[in-house]
Amino acid sequence: MPRLSDALSHRLGAAINTAFTHPAPSNIAAVVNLSAGLAPDEALARVGYRYTRQLRNANSPEQRLLLSSVFDQIKEALTRNALHRQDWFYGYSDGSSKRCGTPVPDSGVGGVIYDPDKHPIHAFSEYRKGLTSYESELTALLLLLEEALSLGVMRLYAHVDCRSLADMIEHKPYDERILPLTERLSDFCAVRLIVIPRKNNRVADRLAHKACSSGGVGLNQKPTGAWLAKAGAAQVADAAV
Repeated sequence: MPRLSDALSHRLGAAINTAFTHPAPSNIAAVVNLSAGLAPDEALARVGYRYTRQLRNANSPEQRLLLSSVFDQIKEALTRNALHRQDWFYGYSDGSSKRCGTPVPDSGVGGVIYDPDKHPIHAFSEYRKGLTSYESELTALLLLLEEALSLGVMRLYAHVDCRSLADMIEHKPYDERILPLTERLSDFCAVRLIVIPRKNNRVADRLAHKACSSGGVGLNQKPTGAWLAKAGAAQVADAAV
């Protein structure tokens, strides 16, 4: 299991303190999300350490009771998340690049993430300027991994339709062009990269082309829930994920 960076570790500590002082569901969720890169025992140990410090500073039995309740809520949320992280999720990414009479190409990246039951839960469609076709494919996969991590996903089937990218990751993982991608892969418990025909990647393809054709207008808008519902039906129609 990877270790947290110093910056992320500091953010997690601050989030734990905030959850104890302001025990809103969103603050507890922040602790869980920031703990995604830790083993469950280590995450709980960090919470327990801060819990002990908070108890020492508590001025009344009521405050101690509240802290105990918050600690139980965080512990339960971390346990649920640990079970959730054992599941495999499904991700699809694609890139698009084209020249429209200009020396610098318009580019777009897109992707969609499905839960273990193969329901779409998240998608992205972002405009990027000046990327080649290969660079847009690489960027799309990198963004897919980052978005999955932000959702707390630790096991991912990552689908791409670019064979050359998959071969580069397999045979030259420390090439400087893909080093950021290789480093991001190490943040997961497991990732399986699967190359599929382009016809079976239509959802991510549409998102990438939509962003590319936008020219940056309406930059990086997140697909709506209604769009995600249609994406689920479309992906099932394309192929069994």
